[in-house]
Amino acid sequence: MKPFNINKITGFIISEINKFSEAHKKETFYAFAIDAHYLCLNSTEEFEKTLKYYQEKFDDFENEEEISILKMNPGDWTYQGFTELNDKNGFHLDSYLEYYLFNEGEDHQNDWSYHKAVDKLIEILKTSKAFDHLKKVDDFKVFWIKKINDPDTYNEINEEDKDFEYLI
Repeated sequence: MKPFNINKITGFIISEINKFSEAHKKETFYAFAIDAHYLCLNSTEEFEKTLKYYQEKFDDFENEEEISILKMNPGDWTYQGFTELNDKNGFHLDSYLEYYLFNEGEDHQNDWSYHKAVDKLIEILKTSKAFDHLKKVDDFKVFWIKKINDPDTYNEINEEDKDFEYLI
C-alpha cells in the first residue's frame, strides 16, 4: 500500500487555498472541509444564497437545527471541490476507496490509512497559516467528512496507530 505524503498534500492544499483566496477576496468564509478527495470552502454570502434557494424550493430549513445541518454540509456548498487531491499531490485515492467501500466482515487491513491521514492533515491545517489569506468569521471551522459504519470499530482503530502509514 502506497503511503500518503502528508507534507506534499499539505503544501498542495495551502497553495490551492492561497490561489482560491485571490479570486474570492470579497467573501467571508466560515468553513473548510475535506470531503473524500475534494477540498471545500464556503462563504457566508454563498450560504445565504443556498439557504434562500432551499427555503423557496422546499418546506424545510426553517428551524436552527435544519439550517445548521445545511450550513455544515459540504455537499451543498458552492465551493465543494474547488480543487481535488490526487496521486500527483501525495494523496492515495485507492486508500480512500478502501475506506469508503469498507463492508463489515470483509478484510479491511488498510482502509483506515485514509482516515488517519486526513485526521493528521486537519490537525496540521488547523495549526498552520493555511487560511490566513482568506477573510474569515471568528469561529471558522476546519473539518473532514467521516464515514463510520461501526462506532466501536472506529474507537478501537483510532486508539491503535501502529498500522498507519504516512510520510512527514
